[in-house]
Amino acid sequence: MLSIYRTIVGLVKPVSAETRRKMSLARIGKHLSKATRLKISIANKGKKVSEATRLKISLAHRANPLSAATRLRISLLNKGKKLSVATKRKMSIAHLGMKFTEKHKANMRLA
Repeated sequence: MLSIYRTIVGLVKPVSAETRRKMSLARIGKHLSKATRLKISIANKGKKVSEATRLKISLAHRANPLSAATRLRISLLNKGKKLSVATKRKMSIAHLGMKFTEKHKANMRLA
């Protein structure tokens, strides 16, 4: 199966799976500079992700759930953090209009 590869000058040409494998191996151990990462970040800001892409990302994340130990470690790291008034306000706005199940309400009362 041929994949599409964009060259440095912007030309698009098909490449074989073997070529893609070689290109992948050539990149191992190489890192992008901070300047390059910043440029990529700026270029991607404001881009709207399609529903299909969002679904793919969601399914990919579900394939590798966090272990109980990892969830506990993240929980402990977040406990005791002092949130700014602005952050609390944003969180409040984000949760406005949410409908909670009776089970969820009972859990919140226990917390």
